Amino acid sequence: MCDARRSDTYSTLRSMPDPLKYSYVHVKPAVFDVFLHHLRQLVDIPSPFTSPEAVNGLIVSVKATLQRMLPNYTCLCDASGNLICSPKHVEPSEPILYLSAHADTVPAEADLWNAPFRPYPHWEDSHSIVGQGVNDCKAGLAAIVWLADLSARSYLSLKNVVLLITFKEEGPGAKTAVELARQFGKSIPAPVLGSTLLVLENTGSPIAPFVPFAFDAENSSFTIYIDGTLSQIGAAMALLDHWRLVSIYPLHHGDYNYAWKELPSSGHVCSAPAGSGSLESLLAVANDAQVICAGDGHSFATLPARVGIASSAIPKSHRSIFTKRGAFSLEDIASQLKLVDYAPAKPFAISGGFDSTTRRNLSAFGRALTQAEAEGAISICRNPGSSDATIISSSIQAEYMDLLIPFVFGPGTRSQRDVSLPRLTHGPNETFVKFSGSTNLAILLELMATCGHSCPSIPLTECEEVAAYCD
Repeated sequence: MCDARRSDTYSTLRSMPDPLKYSYVHVKPAVFDVFLHHLRQLVDIPSPFTSPEAVNGLIVSVKATLQRMLPNYTCLCDASGNLICSPKHVEPSEPILYLSAHADTVPAEADLWNAPFRPYPHWEDSHSIVGQGVNDCKAGLAAIVWLADLSARSYLSLKNVVLLITFKEEGPGAKTAVELARQFGKSIPAPVLGSTLLVLENTGSPIAPFVPFAFDAENSSFTIYIDGTLSQIGAAMALLDHWRLVSIYPLHHGDYNYAWKELPSSGHVCSAPAGSGSLESLLAVANDAQVICAGDGHSFATLPARVGIASSAIPKSHRSIFTKRGAFSLEDIASQLKLVDYAPAKPFAISGGFDSTTRRNLSAFGRALTQAEAEGAISICRNPGSSDATIISSSIQAEYMDLLIPFVFGPGTRSQRDVSLPRLTHGPNETFVKFSGSTNLAILLELMATCGHSCPSIPLTECEEVAAYCD
């Protein structure tokens, strides 16, 4: 039995007389310092998906750390390089909590960052940590290591918690979470009814009182290649409803005299507005006497920050990458693409999103999320982006699909576009807000304890009044 007393960490929103003050739940400073220590170390190890060797090096390091901290766990890597850490003893009749984060990041474009910020090493002050991938998904990865560290220090115990770290979530090519999903019932303990997959992506609010999001559904994310001349691609785009153009470039390198200009919106395609000056608007007025270069073959979810336009005496073939995000079925997409000559850039079978809204209360974790929202601690909504939650839940064996309930909730911070120096996930100046991260971690601890997946031996959270954080 667990006799430790837990504070009411759901009481995030309080009625305060001073509108510039907020009461927020957070982990105790000494406990948060443990998390920040791991986050700093992880951020300063570059692991772009374009460098598999770097990602592998990071996973090897994390594996050694987890093996040292969790002697009662078995840690191994599957055929795709994903790291699986499972307790040596699992209660087979009780639900399992699978915590998942990915080790890779998008590549950095250092020249787009604003001083004093840089991709590596991290920049830090009392409010924030700035560095490439700090939110997506080094904060989620740090949370896994942090929980293991708290266990090693005997601050808490973990029960029926499996730790999963995927090798490649970002960019084009195969998604390694597909192989991870195949390991359920093999090297990963099989789920029972009410088991939860919690993907630790960035859901934190950057604005006081730091009430985070939790996602019980996720948008579909269909991505395609269309090749041809600019006029041909433009004609195809006219047949596509609400698809975003995330990249376009000539298929063959040449000595083009590009005139470069900044694009008004960059960063993650889910949070970047379309409209005047977007790539779509530029392509709509382009002609075959031009060459356009914006982004490259790695740009699936990241809008480029600039575009180059050059002249050409003859039409040049280009490759374009379009993505469509939303609540769209595979049938919807197939119907819209029937007149378009395209190739899938990612298998459509793992692009359909997930929806746990009607199944949320089948798991204790989902019921705890519902209660947390009722008490004002979180806001449950749909993920505008995509994550390994979709890939795992759509690739797992059919016999497990109704047993495993996916959600997304993690300590990283969402993009901040409306500040003096925009802080963009999948873009320059990526910023982890400490108040926000501390709040999310405190709620995560409470959710896990409520569901019986952890038992604190000392008080780990507290609530205090703080001044609103302003950029």
